[in-house]
Amino acid sequence: MRENTLRNAPLDGLSITLTWSIPENPPSQGPEDFFSNYQLRFKDSQPDSSIICIVKNDGWSTGDYPYSYQLQNEREGISFDLDVDRFRIDMTKPDNYSNWDSFAPVIESGIDILLQALNKTVGATCFDSVSIRYDDWFPTEITGRDSSHFIRDVLGFSIALPDRIDEGFPSKGDESVQAYVNRHLAGCGLDATIKVADMTRIAGRPADPSRAGVALMMQISNRSSIDTDLRSVMDSLSEEHDIAHRMFFTLIEPIRDTFGVGEDQ
Repeated sequence: MRENTLRNAPLDGLSITLTWSIPENPPSQGPEDFFSNYQLRFKDSQPDSSIICIVKNDGWSTGDYPYSYQLQNEREGISFDLDVDRFRIDMTKPDNYSNWDSFAPVIESGIDILLQALNKTVGATCFDSVSIRYDDWFPTEITGRDSSHFIRDVLGFSIALPDRIDEGFPSKGDESVQAYVNRHLAGCGLDATIKVADMTRIAGRPADPSRAGVALMMQISNRSSIDTDLRSVMDSLSEEHDIAHRMFFTLIEPIRDTFGVGEDQ
């Protein structure tokens, strides 16, 4: 399949998240079996990787276990975050990403190891959700000085206060805007979450000049029960990627040539 790509894509991050519920009577002695099983398999398949134990203090996990683990493959620029009920893959070096077809085998190997560990120690038969998230960054060289104008008139987000607010409480001209949309997509049963934010000013203060611009987050999620087999998970992620890809190219249509359009097999 031929896929439109960008030679200078504004990609700032890419993550994949899988969540599951822990059965009432799992076949193992607890999270330790699950973590150790995954780590052993991971180290066998990626011997140059590193493993970090993280003490949780932010309530990120819904489980009671106080630790999670981050497994890093520096060469590929990928980290695998493993919790008792959640698995997240993060691309830590966005410049390494060229297209989905070249990235998919890397994440497929990590998910395959997860499934082996889940089936052996947890006994989960389905995932509660499978999602893919893209973070993009448009610096001021692209957005111009008025990031709010870029969000409204280039990307096409409709963001406005009611006239009675504008008239009664006029702006000094230094406002920043954000938009957040959740949508259940007809026809495919997936959920789309899109957030765009003017980061030129944060909490009323000028942002770090090196990070001034517009941030775009796009997440596509499958919240139906997905079987814990590799093909089902990868098929879901492929569909989610295709939707995110089409949405992104639709959004940037007015400035697509800015990034240098290419085409991959």
